[in-house]
Amino acid sequence: LAVIFLFSFYLQYIRGFDSNLSGLILMASTLVMAMLVIYAGRLSDRMNLYRLASIGVIVSLAGLLPMIFISPDTPLSQAFLELTLVSAGAALFYPPLVKIILGSIPRDKYGVGSSLAEAMRLVGNAGSMALVTVGFTFYLGGTVILPENYPAFLQSMRLILAAFSVLCVASLLLIQ
Repeated sequence: LAVIFLFSFYLQYIRGFDSNLSGLILMASTLVMAMLVIYAGRLSDRMNLYRLASIGVIVSLAGLLPMIFISPDTPLSQAFLELTLVSAGAALFYPPLVKIILGSIPRDKYGVGSSLAEAMRLVGNAGSMALVTVGFTFYLGGTVILPENYPAFLQSMRLILAAFSVLCVASLLLIQ
């Protein structure tokens, strides 16, 4: 969630796109995720769940690592590819994760397990936004994002994306 949030600011403030064009760009990467999650669900029926979840994390990491170096000069096609990789990784990660959770509980508890999986997803989203808030506070304080603050915004964005990359590596270790 936070990557999309940060990217919307990047597109509007750093690249100068209006909110409509920024929304279309973000929607395109989200559509890729929506289409891929269906395939990932089917793939999780035929593949080792831990391996598929690991592949999802690696794909997200492949998008996050180069995004750490994002700048005003980053080609839009490259930035979009990085964002799409993060979204694709999430799409590959979540279906096997839900199957792992549901596979570890009795069938009559599937409703509880599914609810817990969704709750953890929402906690993760909230945690990612909390990290954004900390990064913005550290680099921007309580100021509005204005052209004179763009370098600080980009620095905070890079730091936040680096933190997300570290979390991806940690999750890879936990999946194994």
